Amino acid sequence: MKWADILTLLAAAVILLFIASAAPEIRTSLQCIDNQESPAFRPPIITMAAENTPKPFSIWQIHMNDDLASIYAGGTEGYPVLDFPRDMNSFGASDAQSPIIWKNGEERQFAEFSGTRSGFSEIVHIPYSVWRVHAEIEARNQPQSTRLDWIIVDAESGEIITGNAISHGGGVTKNLQGSGSVYFLVSNQHAESYQFSLETTRSGFGDALIEPDIRHIREFMNAL
Repeated sequence: MKWADILTLLAAAVILLFIASAAPEIRTSLQCIDNQESPAFRPPIITMAAENTPKPFSIWQIHMNDDLASIYAGGTEGYPVLDFPRDMNSFGASDAQSPIIWKNGEERQFAEFSGTRSGFSEIVHIPYSVWRVHAEIEARNQPQSTRLDWIIVDAESGEIITGNAISHGGGVTKNLQGSGSVYFLVSNQHAESYQFSLETTRSGFGDALIEPDIRHIREFMNAL
């Protein structure tokens, strides 16, 4: 092995060790920034281009998918689930929130899906192993007949991950585990609007930010 190759390998190893050791400091910096924020502070909503992946201190907007050709396309290009389950009650109400996983004040919102009409969301990639969805509806004009049915579907396997039926207003929170590509299927009856807020833990948010850099360095070292 040439000296240049040895020096390159050592440099890559040093960078990898530096990034790994810096992870706690990254999380500490996030906490320090949080402590300086006022209670009314909300990160700006930023529309993500190309891939829907998180950026530091931003919230990406999930859009409604109006491209029917992509929804009804065959094979892996289409949406595997197009209809709701017959029994929406099987999903239950809000999930219990573990104080160990979801420590008060440490949740991080990373995406938002809102609208007024029924349909499908675009497919988005969730990089977090632990996350949750808080769904809310506005029911001012016809609360007695308002209902929002919604499910989240694994875009690769076609498995329905979770869902809920909200009637007469209010909201629910559902916990999820596992990263991957997903989409929403929504049926709105008389609600003025609905909103889904996607959140992860503070530690999970920080880990996702540095993971691409670590993965690139590992790939580089394996290629030597």
